[in-house]
Amino acid sequence: MAWTPEQQKAIYDRGHNLIISAAAGSGKTAVLTERVVKYILGGGDIERLLIVTFTNAAASEMRERIAGRLSDACRENPKDKHLRRQRVKLSRAQISTIDSYMANIVRRNFEKLGVSPRFGTMDETELSYIMETKLDEILENRYATSPQGFSELLRILGGDGENEALENAVLEVYKYIQSIPFCDTWLLDRLEYYDNPLIWTEFLCNYYKPLFAESVKVFESLCGSGELTDKERALVNTDCETAKKLYEACLKTDYTSLYCLCNEVDFGRMPSSKNNSPQKLYYKEYREVFKEMIRKSEIFKISPDEISYELSSLKVGIKELVNIVLDLEEAVSKEFLKQNKYSFSEIAKMAFSLLISKIDKNSENVEITPLASEIRESFDEILIDEYQDVNDLQDMFFYAISRDNLFVVGDVKQSIYAFRRANPMNFIRKKDQFEKIDLNKNFRSRGGVLGFTNFVCKVLFSNEFGGLTYDKNEALVQGSSLYEAEETPDVEMNIVISDTDQVRNQAQVVADKIKQLLREKYRITLKNGGSRCITPSDIAILLSVVKNGEGDIFRDVLLQNGIPVYMGSGSSFFQSVEVNTIINLLKTIINPYNDTALFITMSSPLYGFSDEEIAKIRLCITRKKRLFCAVSEYAKTDNKTREFVDDLNKLKILSANLPLSKLIWQIYTEKEYLSYVSSLELGDIRYENMLIFLDFVRRYETDLSGSSLSQFLSFIDFSVEKNKMPEQEAAPQGSYVTIMTVHKSKGLEFPVCILPRLDKELSKTGGVTPKIVLDDTLGIGTKIRNEAMTYEENTFMYELISLIKKRNDRSEALRRLYVALTRARQKLILIGSVKQSQCEKFSDLSLCTLDGSALKIYVNKQSSFLDLILTSLSHHPNCFSALDGLMEIFSADFKIEMNILNPTVNTDSFIVDKHEYKTLLSTDEIRRRFDFEYTPSLSHIPAKVSVTELSKGFLPDEDSVPLFKPSKKYIPQFISEKNGLNSAEKGSIVHRFLSLADLSNCIQDEKTLLVNKGIFTVEEVKVVDDQAIEYFANSDLYKTVLNSNKILKEHEFIVGIDASEYDKSVKTDKKILLQGAIDLLCEYDDGFIIIDYKTDNKSEEELLNLYSKQLYYYKYAVEKLYGKKVKNIYIWSLKLSKKIEVVF
Repeated sequence: MAWTPEQQKAIYDRGHNLIISAAAGSGKTAVLTERVVKYILGGGDIERLLIVTFTNAAASEMRERIAGRLSDACRENPKDKHLRRQRVKLSRAQISTIDSYMANIVRRNFEKLGVSPRFGTMDETELSYIMETKLDEILENRYATSPQGFSELLRILGGDGENEALENAVLEVYKYIQSIPFCDTWLLDRLEYYDNPLIWTEFLCNYYKPLFAESVKVFESLCGSGELTDKERALVNTDCETAKKLYEACLKTDYTSLYCLCNEVDFGRMPSSKNNSPQKLYYKEYREVFKEMIRKSEIFKISPDEISYELSSLKVGIKELVNIVLDLEEAVSKEFLKQNKYSFSEIAKMAFSLLISKIDKNSENVEITPLASEIRESFDEILIDEYQDVNDLQDMFFYAISRDNLFVVGDVKQSIYAFRRANPMNFIRKKDQFEKIDLNKNFRSRGGVLGFTNFVCKVLFSNEFGGLTYDKNEALVQGSSLYEAEETPDVEMNIVISDTDQVRNQAQVVADKIKQLLREKYRITLKNGGSRCITPSDIAILLSVVKNGEGDIFRDVLLQNGIPVYMGSGSSFFQSVEVNTIINLLKTIINPYNDTALFITMSSPLYGFSDEEIAKIRLCITRKKRLFCAVSEYAKTDNKTREFVDDLNKLKILSANLPLSKLIWQIYTEKEYLSYVSSLELGDIRYENMLIFLDFVRRYETDLSGSSLSQFLSFIDFSVEKNKMPEQEAAPQGSYVTIMTVHKSKGLEFPVCILPRLDKELSKTGGVTPKIVLDDTLGIGTKIRNEAMTYEENTFMYELISLIKKRNDRSEALRRLYVALTRARQKLILIGSVKQSQCEKFSDLSLCTLDGSALKIYVNKQSSFLDLILTSLSHHPNCFSALDGLMEIFSADFKIEMNILNPTVNTDSFIVDKHEYKTLLSTDEIRRRFDFEYTPSLSHIPAKVSVTELSKGFLPDEDSVPLFKPSKKYIPQFISEKNGLNSAEKGSIVHRFLSLADLSNCIQDEKTLLVNKGIFTVEEVKVVDDQAIEYFANSDLYKTVLNSNKILKEHEFIVGIDASEYDKSVKTDKKILLQGAIDLLCEYDDGFIIIDYKTDNKSEEELLNLYSKQLYYYKYAVEKLYGKKVKNIYIWSLKLSKKIEVVF
């Protein structure tokens, strides 16, 4: 690989702290990997490196990349003992997530903390349950004892019947402080701020100082304008003097003067004239915004004396709030210890306490522990990826274990996890403290996408909004030479004129755009330089959120247009129909008198009662009794109903005697439910949801052993009520358009990205105003109530922290926009709606810039991404030609297609009213179903068959996949030892080992690990031939595997095939289900490779004769499911230690 000079410096420069500012698509992972490899090749020991990432997937990818490079080096230098040792040591190398590394430190030093080394981790749902339970106990005690300050706290938060406001406030503070170093001390320190008004007023002055400085600059630029009349120029001078006085007051941090100026300023009227020059329009527009900033800001209406009164009035109540939070902290910590399970934040705090003993409040000097000093000496270098996303506690943690040997990689522009308490300032500060290397060459995207991103971000970003100035060091530079010139622009901006139903209208525009791309066979450039036609899986739709119903609308409209679509992010598998059916059956088992659960269970596919049948059952008794009473009565005379009641009774007995996971698995298998859901639309997703639910149940059993079915269902109900449901992560097989959030898209790339709903309000709160606001620097701000408790007002503290929060939110919104724009490789389609009445206001957008950048006041004021983007595009040479003369034109190295879509005008490009929707069942479909006649000749053909059965005439081998996995039967040890393992069992063990083992590690180590985990017995792993596995792991074929985009092991599938495949003599167009499992499926840009392991002691010719047909069906299944060709198929013979290509 040819490295750029900047990449080479990042790879080789050592001996001091380095910070790598790596823009989107700049190859940072490759650079990080290469730096590690060069360290090892230079004689370094990988055990003296700490490599930290944010996700397990990223850690695994890093380990695999390093393994691949070391394997190459070992083959090139087979006699190099150091390299071979490092290759073996890689399995023990500390390459992990931050959470995992911190947990390891806690486990290694458990005695110092007084905890068990075998602790578990607690998920968000469990943590929420514990927090709320403990808080209820604390508040109940408060009400009983009425301590000093509690009544004052209730006055502040307006205690209601259920104390929801108080509970929410306590929980919000508790969660907020978890990532703050020495959070208890932080709370007490911020409480002291209520004794000092100057802290608050000085902060306000510093907040407004850059805004007023900008105002001075704007007015000064207008003072010498020849396009203004004398009266207008005189008014500009007056406004300029006002802005200067406001700026000087902020500069001196003199709030008294600032307060007086803001309340005494007299803005004269604009003189009437016929002057309509651009400068006049610019001045008029900006002046209104300047006036609004001063006159409409509530904070400038609060006098210094009122600030002092608010602080003194609130302190007692705020102190009680702090005390309750500290009590909750202690109670939850005790519960952690009792359960021997800890939240990730609690584990982080324990690790932190082992390394840092104290922080000097004045100097901010950190005192580290002897353990921290010991860890410092154990690493030659600490490499941390995605450093822009670390929180304050993690930042200090890494300081404690480093000694001028940090190598941090990140990009402030991609810091979008404030809700996880990520603080991009930690990265920004290090850009000044460390030697900085900029990686701004983008090897992902076409020039037009990069040019558009640069153009927009250069205008919008600033130190105050976004966290940086988007200069040449931040601008993206095209690094890929793969792309050929396109006649059409890479970026398309669509403005939909729509007064009603804007979401659905935009969804239809998205559907039309996708159909156009598919119809015109838009070409996708591959990373190897080739190209192919676009498929639905090349397209991603990025939304801010998908949980509020908007995602459902986009999904439904695309499905109605015949476009396959998948929307997994943000939805819970609890909410899926297939899982909800099982949950309702479980509810029915423990309480059949739950009418809702019983009705859902009876009408579900599990039992198949129609609405008419249930209605008939319900009417069998006249008295107003529960549905189950009617079911019990009706069962006396009806076989179907009696079988249902008997089944419920059987399941009730099983629920009392079986673990919950086994009960659910029995339901799956006895009812053939997995087969049923697999046969539905998006069956692969539904099937995966069922397995995810089963895994969730198993984890629940492990974490909360001894819990009953009733407790489990209560836990689920709590999760749903509190919106703490685990997300559905199942991904579909086949080609689907993906709908996902911008947050979920980070780290991914798509050939085509569509960004609709750009008009969505950025700061919409849903009409709910929070009772408290929080800030890392200032602490807690609340509202205040009058003496009669009849109304509440925002305090100075509340207003100030709200201003800071709005600025921070707007900064993150800009970074989120950057992330969204940089996901696209080839084409970027943007869509937003405006009402007809707003069209005339496009010209206002051009008046928001100065010296090539958007004015900070405007960036803070604009309500949507659409407004922000159009602010930039109004200065593009080929956008809004009607605005010529009203604004400065900026140079641009890209073209953009602008479309104004109006359903009443452009009916060819935007059709909504004429769109036809599919009904669930048409009249013809109903008639077809009633007229259906079964074909007698099909009676011997099963509805479902395995690949092995189909290809081998029902002769089993180690690849056989049973339709339903049998439960493992107990075989007495003396019998198993006597009989030993047959060849099929041995083959199954080898296959299972290859699917579970990490072949980059020492094979013997992997055996030991899998035995310790209880996956294999000692006798079973003896079957695995280390030398044969090692040969495969070092083969060119496995090297090809490691270079793939995605690796799927033991990949199970279900796909429809013609029934005639089962019996050639039968002439029919009917389908049956084919099930199988592929040993190794590797995905590349240009297709798939299938690898099938064989342990048979047979020749190459015999293996081809035996298994070619089986592999033909594998190829058929993959190509049908994924819509992508299988380019190579190999058999890897473990006996022959060679690959055998299968060609059709």
